[in-house]
Amino acid sequence: MRPLDLLNIKPVLKDTKLNSITPYGNAPNGDYPAIFTGAFEAKYPKSPRLIFGFTILNADGETPHNGSDGGGLYAVAICNKSDGTNPKSKPFKIRRAMLQPEEFKDLKLATSPPPPEHFTEPYDDRNRILEIRVERRQTDGKQVSIVTHIRRPRDGEWQCIEGEYEGPATGMRNIRPFWLNDDQRTLSFHDPAAERVPPEERDEFHFWNQTTPDQLERWRNPDGTLQALTEEELRALHQAEFEPGLARYRIAQRRAALGWPPFG
Repeated sequence: MRPLDLLNIKPVLKDTKLNSITPYGNAPNGDYPAIFTGAFEAKYPKSPRLIFGFTILNADGETPHNGSDGGGLYAVAICNKSDGTNPKSKPFKIRRAMLQPEEFKDLKLATSPPPPEHFTEPYDDRNRILEIRVERRQTDGKQVSIVTHIRRPRDGEWQCIEGEYEGPATGMRNIRPFWLNDDQRTLSFHDPAAERVPPEERDEFHFWNQTTPDQLERWRNPDGTLQALTEEELRALHQAEFEPGLARYRIAQRRAALGWPPFG
């Protein structure tokens, strides 16, 4: 995978040559001023991912941070590939969180955020400086600098951009599949319609009624959102609990997306 080549993105940064952002980043844990420098596709072990790249700035918000080795500091938000139109998808949430106050007042932009490249350009001759929260994690044997929160320019509030369900849309209706009833229970296994449950949803269907909200509390953040597990954490979960563990985490993803207990 060829990383994103950065150009002189803003006039105020022209005196500093920027290196390339890899799909993993290198910034330590912390909150930083940053600029969004573009989105690109990267190859990950299970499937290609859409990467939103951010360049960390110095405290003055005017020049790129050199990092400990002089190569700069970067962080990434890793997303499933999608068209980004679902409000619960990570690409949608990232783009909406980056809107300037004046942009957010435009109903069209607020409900349908512009594509990623829109946010690489200055706004009204102002640099689009953001504040981001970075968490250093181990993923597939590599250290990754993950952007977990963006401080929204429109109101100064920190927004978590993780933890929403981004699974396959097969058989879905408003994120609720046909086999999941309004009472938060599934169809009977003996219902003829159960034969239409897609293969990728069968474990979730099988374990749903056996899984209580209390069993999912371990993945609930203090603010009610779902913890986003890394690839390594998912593998550890599978090794410890086999298919039930992965199925229950997928159930947690689905319940979080629907705003059902213990999330929301």
